[in-house]
Amino acid sequence: MQKTPGLITLLALLVVATVATAAPPTTEELSTTVKALKKKLQDQQLRLVELERLVADRNSRAITREETLKLIKEMNADAAGREALPKWMENLKFYGDLRLRYQGECSDNDDDIDRKTRHRARFRLRFGIKKTWLDRQIEVGFRLATGSADADDWNSLGGSDPTSTNQSFDGLFSEKPIWVDRAWATYRPIWLKGLFITGGKIANPFRTSYLFIDSDVNPEGAFAQYSVPGLDGFEPFVGMGWFILEETASGTDTQMHGYTAGFDWKIAKGVKWAFAANLWDYDHYDDAGAPSRGNTTGWSLDFLVLNLHNKVGFEVMGLPISVFFDYAQNLRESERAYALRGRDKAFHAGVKFGTNKKAGDWSAGYEYAYIEHNSLPGFFADGDFARTNRRGHVLKGKYNITDFLAAGLTVFLTEPIRSTDGEDELFLVQADLLWKF
Repeated sequence: MQKTPGLITLLALLVVATVATAAPPTTEELSTTVKALKKKLQDQQLRLVELERLVADRNSRAITREETLKLIKEMNADAAGREALPKWMENLKFYGDLRLRYQGECSDNDDDIDRKTRHRARFRLRFGIKKTWLDRQIEVGFRLATGSADADDWNSLGGSDPTSTNQSFDGLFSEKPIWVDRAWATYRPIWLKGLFITGGKIANPFRTSYLFIDSDVNPEGAFAQYSVPGLDGFEPFVGMGWFILEETASGTDTQMHGYTAGFDWKIAKGVKWAFAANLWDYDHYDDAGAPSRGNTTGWSLDFLVLNLHNKVGFEVMGLPISVFFDYAQNLRESERAYALRGRDKAFHAGVKFGTNKKAGDWSAGYEYAYIEHNSLPGFFADGDFARTNRRGHVLKGKYNITDFLAAGLTVFLTEPIRSTDGEDELFLVQADLLWKF
């Protein structure tokens, strides 16, 4: 099924973005640039504050002339060093994280005597760079990440598993691969606040359950969204995207057209409601050769998924609490086998207490999910929950040891909705240490 009108609309937005970029700066744009330049003086201002504090502190010893001159010399050296930096390093940000994980897996399958309880040591490393041109409202960036080249039958298609950036400790101390995890460019025009247009290998732009589309999945294509500002706490938005899953020299390409609409609403003090309705239309998904991962094979694998996402946040006696509910249904499921027909729905609900922002913060949560065989493309569903045709519970806890180091524990207890060969109950526990930098 072709979606030419949607693609034309998206390309038109990209043309508008390009024209706008070349336009001469407005008064508002110049004002934004001036503000950005002022931020560069912050380090020098901190030095001045330090000097003023020393002078004003009556209890401190008298500041000698030599100490004052030394401090001024350091300030001048810092300013000279800043001026010596290459221009391309202005507004350049480096970021990343490292996660160490123990993962234990225990399954209950009496028919598989060779399957054992697994104890796995794993790590994840992600790092990237963002560059912003404030005068043109453009951001360009990339992120690299670990990942396993032979993870879960993805090796037959090449590359790494898109649903995992974990790398297990194995391979006789061999070097571990690094992959391009994200590479994108984003335009946020000043002349139309609330609009952004992005393209490349991007973070998932749809608000949805991480079980429906794994949080490690980064779609490849283009996406545009507009949020209406200035409505006194109520901010509606609409968006659309065009993504390429598989392109071939002959035959039919596999694409996904995505549409979203929703809102963020500050209902009352401390009470927020986020809602999104998503529609994902996969064209010729069966031609991509993706492993089923829970999907049945007695139909054409034609996915048109409607997803409704709801999340409400509030506080009780100063404790942040959030409740969410996600529903999904494949509107084109056409399985021919009677016993499997109509297994096209999924839902995921949960509650979370607390938040994790600084040292001493903690959070805990409980989730339940029910994901039928053909409700979603199994290849992109969360791997820890064991894809589609699963139901079960998720328990989570996290504590911030410092502002940049957190410890977490996650437990999955799942079972098949309909038992098949190789499908069994699974108990999976993950203990994490996560450093952010």
